[in-house]
Amino acid sequence: MHPFCIVIGLNVFKYFLSSLSSCLKMSIINKLSL
Repeated sequence: MHPFCIVIGLNVFKYFLSSLSSCLKMSIINKLSL
């Protein structure tokens, strides 16, 4: 693979993980507040 494509893939993967973890945190907070 081209190094540039690998860098873009890693950045997208990090963004996906961070957004997923934030969604999980929000759902956990909502469950605790109920």
